[in-house]
Amino acid sequence: MFRPVSILPSPAPSAADRRELLTLQSDLAALAVRHRLEKLAAIVRKYDPGQPRAPAGQSNGGQWVHEASHDAAAQGARRENATQDARHDAASEGWLSIDSTRTPSGAIATQTFRAADGTIVRSDHVPPPGATWTERHSVTLPDGTIRVFENEGLRQTIYDGEGRRLSVSDWTPNGPEPVATVQQAFLVPLAPFAIEKTVVAAMALYIALSRDNGPTSAAVISFPARVYEMRLGDNEAIYVGKVTAQETQDICRKYTETQNLTNEAVDRMIGKRFRNAADYGTAVHHELKELVAQKGGPFLAAEKSFLKAKEEAGIFYDENANLYGKKGTIRVDVLDSSREQDLRTICVYDIKTGRRGLNPYRMFEIAGAVARKHGANMRIIVTEMRPQR
Repeated sequence: MFRPVSILPSPAPSAADRRELLTLQSDLAALAVRHRLEKLAAIVRKYDPGQPRAPAGQSNGGQWVHEASHDAAAQGARRENATQDARHDAASEGWLSIDSTRTPSGAIATQTFRAADGTIVRSDHVPPPGATWTERHSVTLPDGTIRVFENEGLRQTIYDGEGRRLSVSDWTPNGPEPVATVQQAFLVPLAPFAIEKTVVAAMALYIALSRDNGPTSAAVISFPARVYEMRLGDNEAIYVGKVTAQETQDICRKYTETQNLTNEAVDRMIGKRFRNAADYGTAVHHELKELVAQKGGPFLAAEKSFLKAKEEAGIFYDENANLYGKKGTIRVDVLDSSREQDLRTICVYDIKTGRRGLNPYRMFEIAGAVARKHGANMRIIVTEMRPQR
């Protein structure tokens, strides 16, 4: 004879249990994002548009070569030519392939980037009839996860692969701001894993968009420092897209000044000789550091070093010590803190002279470093800056 068994409902988890679960989810998501970004970083490690090519007419004409020595002025011209050529050379940029379609007028309609790690970025620049968006970028990660970044002017909506809206934000003179009337999907349970996928997809898109940077517009990526913990507040947003130099200047007050100092640093290289492009880039960065120290004022710092997480670095320094060049630190090319107090915003300028750029893994580490130094509620805006010479 069987006796009935009463099954009592499980008690609801306490607030402490929920906090512990969220912490565990955040830690797991942070580990996953580091692993993914290390693989994605291979793209920018391989990308060196300034590496010279052999002149046409030679037996190795057009192939990448290593210079033994060169004049800085001539190198600058060769670097610009190489950059133009590299835009059509997927292998030189670390992508397996870059495919484009064009409209009858010759404008680019779509671009598809395929990376060695399996990441695919597809950009649609011509909306179909009736569509409200002006640009649409779909990022497919190696595990099949999809994130769609749909822009309508300066408003960006992020969707998952099922078409569910994750967030809506506007690029404003005060930086990216979530649309107040839209509930951010990142605030629901399991959000750390949704954030992890979105961070990796956003950084892949940033790499793809940065290849077409110019003097009047450039790709930017913005995220809160607390994204290092795979968390977002209800007034925080992830944003990636192309904006004009003036739109960047509106929020990053030292942007134009930094561009001018970068140009001046390059001008000071004219007539000098260097063994290779790497030495040239190091000299420009050193000169820029000196110029920033002389002219940049209190809100601009070049070659700024931050301490990595102590448990990761395994090294302990006094937080007020000079960290430049120390083991277990991460260095930023130029850091603009002019909007730290009023907008809780730090701008990071990635100076490129042909060397590899700021890879996505380092972006993630910078977020953690800024969070520890300036507070987790700080917003970080990253953009690439090239000499305009």
